[in-house]
Amino acid sequence: MIMMVHCFPLTLGVAASDYRGTWLHPIVAALLPMFFGLSGFLVTGSALRTQNGFKFFVHRVLRIVPALSVEVLLSAFVLGTLLTTKPLNDYFHDSAFWSYFGNIIGIVQMSLPGMFEKNAFPDVVNGNLWTLTPEYYCYLILLLAMTIGLFQREKFYITILCFSAFFL
Repeated sequence: MIMMVHCFPLTLGVAASDYRGTWLHPIVAALLPMFFGLSGFLVTGSALRTQNGFKFFVHRVLRIVPALSVEVLLSAFVLGTLLTTKPLNDYFHDSAFWSYFGNIIGIVQMSLPGMFEKNAFPDVVNGNLWTLTPEYYCYLILLLAMTIGLFQREKFYITILCFSAFFL
């Protein structure tokens, strides 16, 4: 659903994704919080099960990097070479092409040269990659919470959680 909702603004412009006043608005407005909420519950469960910051970090890397690497490689080498409007020599020598591989290590770059140039957001291949940055920050916060032993102090943890939910 998130990917489908992103398709409209990326291809047709932000106005095409204005669902306010339609029956879809409550559903679309709930998608992102549900996505991050579900992800947060699952990842926190992983943190509680491992009880080890290094092991937690390794699990996150093993969970994200393989699939993300495949997505990045397929987008750059298959989709890009088939759909770019640039000559292949220019495409492969463009700095944006090489920057796209930074996605694998968390340096988010959604664009490839000569791709979808007539779209509302030209060159954007995978607009959903924007979610990686907040996701990585959440992982760091969990890692910090594990490091300082926050999960072992239940009352303090619940107080911080409630405070965060109320004020953020």
